[in-house]
Amino acid sequence: MAECLEELEPPVSPTTSFDASFPRANASALSLSHLPPIQLPPFDGKCEDWEQFRNRFLSVIGENKDLTNFTKMHFLKSCLKGRALECVADIAVTGDNFELAWQSLISRFESKRRLLSLHLSTLINLPTISKESSVELLALRDKVNVAISSLKNLKRTPAELWNDLLVHLVAQTLDSVTRKAWNVKSSDTDEPPSFDDLSKFLHSRARALEEFSRNTNGKTLSTKSSTPQRVNAATATKISQTSCPLCKAKHFFSACPTFIRGSPSQRRDLVKQHRRCFNCLSQNHAAKECKSTFSCRTCQQRHHSLLHETSDSSNKANSSASAPSDSPAISQSSESAASSSTVQSLFTSARAAAHSQILLATAWLTVRASSGRALVVRALLDQGSEMTFISEQLAQTLRITRFRMPVSIAAVGCVHAGNFGKAAHISVSPRDSLSPSYSTTALILPKLTLYAPKLGIDISPFAHLSDLKWADSDPGSSESIDVILGADLYGEVLLDGVRKGESS
Repeated sequence: MAECLEELEPPVSPTTSFDASFPRANASALSLSHLPPIQLPPFDGKCEDWEQFRNRFLSVIGENKDLTNFTKMHFLKSCLKGRALECVADIAVTGDNFELAWQSLISRFESKRRLLSLHLSTLINLPTISKESSVELLALRDKVNVAISSLKNLKRTPAELWNDLLVHLVAQTLDSVTRKAWNVKSSDTDEPPSFDDLSKFLHSRARALEEFSRNTNGKTLSTKSSTPQRVNAATATKISQTSCPLCKAKHFFSACPTFIRGSPSQRRDLVKQHRRCFNCLSQNHAAKECKSTFSCRTCQQRHHSLLHETSDSSNKANSSASAPSDSPAISQSSESAASSSTVQSLFTSARAAAHSQILLATAWLTVRASSGRALVVRALLDQGSEMTFISEQLAQTLRITRFRMPVSIAAVGCVHAGNFGKAAHISVSPRDSLSPSYSTTALILPKLTLYAPKLGIDISPFAHLSDLKWADSDPGSSESIDVILGADLYGEVLLDGVRKGESS
């Protein structure tokens, strides 16, 4: 019986797995069915996001052989927005156009030169950790690792990386116009430029600027030499006088002896009789229509001073002498009564009065931001300023960290210069030394001053300072002022001792 049962149901070995007789399901299919759907990040055209988008899209969509080109094209357009979408907006969603659309994105955003500049800027502009913090330390380490890994993915040799770093550092020190010209020139190719290319560019640009400056100076000198001496003002007016209605002589009504000899009430009667203006004694209008800004010097009312009721005969002579200043119509002396007409002329001198040369205290110094970036600029020392100021251009060049500090600025004469709300922490030191260094808070203004000494200024009156090293070797230079050192630093930067020259 047992043998029959064994034939019908063979014995199970202890080492045999229970599920050996069941077919095993596809492991990959089982795992994929339980995974959440992969969400591709949108790409809006920012250069710093291109690498991440490119790698994820190729891994999930682009290199997936199970997807058709039409499906890939659909996924590609659904992941784009902004500038990136504009690159393929005119390309129809078809399977044949997928490679065309992808190559359009590659040609627009795939630039090794741009990616190098981006990663090097990340390393150079790492934030400064102000206090001990594990979170900030880990964030700093992560940023460094990401930048280094990105640089490695660009497959640059150590020599090439050193060349790239040198070009990047030098380019960041250029002025905005020159840096823009360098970017335009280096954008001819996607390959990173070499330092030799940058050196040739700087040499050619400096030579071009020298030629331009020489031509400009020559043209300015020739223009100045050919310009004749200028007359500031010259006017001439012919005035035909009418005869006085009282004595028929050629003089103004207010200068008539008959009018002056009378009392104030008699004068008023004469003015009414001849229908004259009570304020300026003109015959062309009434007192209500008089536009003269003058009035009675005694009571400030709208009538002529000779018509004031308290005036007596003892001051008639004085009144007649001062009458010409009361009205613009009374501008002729009695001595001209014999002439039929006169020509009044006003001439001003063609030569301006000479002013003594005034040089303000300027100095070349090094301004350093909290990030460590530094720049040598020209400063103006102003003891009358309560705080230090820097220009917006300097703040942008140093990429300085700003903070809010609303301040209202008042200038000389109680003139309101405006309200400004951004400031920064800076330190200043001599241009050729790191010490002494002084720290302060500087307010950021769009422009500081229009101060510019006259060209070709004579420094011979400062011979008593010839043995000293000047903080500004060329005080007559037209270089712009990017820093105003206020009273907060004025006393710190001055050395002991005062040396005076002869007064001019």
